[in-house]
Amino acid sequence: PPRSGNRKPTLIIMNLRHTFANVVLLLPLLAIPTLSQDAGGRVQSQNSSEPLLMDQLVLQHFNPIHAEPEALLDAARDFFGRQLLVSIAEGQKPTPVFNLRLYNDSLIVFDTKEQVARILEGLGTLEMIAHQEATMEYANAANAVELDPGRLYEVSSFRARNVSLNTLGRSLTPFNRMLEFRDEWGHSNRQPNVSMIEERGILILREKAEKLAAMRALLEEIDQPVPQVMLTCMLLRASNTETESKLPKDLTDNLAQLLPGQSFELLTSSFLRSSTAIGESITMELDSGQDHFSYGLHLRFSSFDEKSATLNADRCEFLEINGAKKHTIFDTNTSLLANQYTVLGATGRDPLFVVLRVSVLPN
Repeated sequence: PPRSGNRKPTLIIMNLRHTFANVVLLLPLLAIPTLSQDAGGRVQSQNSSEPLLMDQLVLQHFNPIHAEPEALLDAARDFFGRQLLVSIAEGQKPTPVFNLRLYNDSLIVFDTKEQVARILEGLGTLEMIAHQEATMEYANAANAVELDPGRLYEVSSFRARNVSLNTLGRSLTPFNRMLEFRDEWGHSNRQPNVSMIEERGILILREKAEKLAAMRALLEEIDQPVPQVMLTCMLLRASNTETESKLPKDLTDNLAQLLPGQSFELLTSSFLRSSTAIGESITMELDSGQDHFSYGLHLRFSSFDEKSATLNADRCEFLEINGAKKHTIFDTNTSLLANQYTVLGATGRDPLFVVLRVSVLPN
């Protein structure tokens, strides 16, 4: 329906900074005749002189992503809105219909084919302007842009040593903002307060002294060496025959509680050094002594608690490998306490035990 209120069509530039880019985008729209207004500010429709038939009109919808549908509709009506006289069939009394409507979150465009094409193109331009404005507002939301006529900001560099440059960059997200500097001619230059030199693994920080100190303290806290561990995996065969065991006593005592009266012999073992980084995945292959047949252990770490020296794995898969074929014997998650033997599982008529031990290495 027609809108009331004394609002000028040019208010489509509401809240927009008059940047050169936005003016260029608006030029094609400003060339389109807008709706006229009466003395009371009410929109007067641009009626078509001749009634239009339904088969002369097309209907399309436009789904805005970067603009509020209601605001975009208001703006579009200023540039493209008009009232059509539409007849269902020749000779029938025409009905006034507005060419722009809102349905849920979509803008419905109902007009001639040529006009619909122009309106859809214009809607895209209006939404692009709204998106640019929203992006600028977001960049300045946390901290207002500040000028630096007296070089109030300090510049510092930080080199990544133990974690990735991207990880360090993400950790500074709460501090991110745009700074504006004026040169000797009064021209402004906008720069982010955090930038990267990726090929050198360096972050460049520009901030006031107090905030710069807080940023560096956070980077120092995060850029710490990731703990390293030595993983030992053993496959043990249980047997009814008593033999002298060369296995550690604390291991055999624990196994004896599981299978009293059994003796255990070492079938094969594997050692691997690894970091405890979250998401780290490792695979250990264990030779069975048979051609084209072996075992595999796949681990994926989910966390490491340095205080209790506990390594947590959200994936612990034990496999039989026969040539190109792999068969999963068990797949579980577990917690591994450092310097203790952990029995992950057992399989077979003469049980084959999978035992893992984690040792934390000095950084």
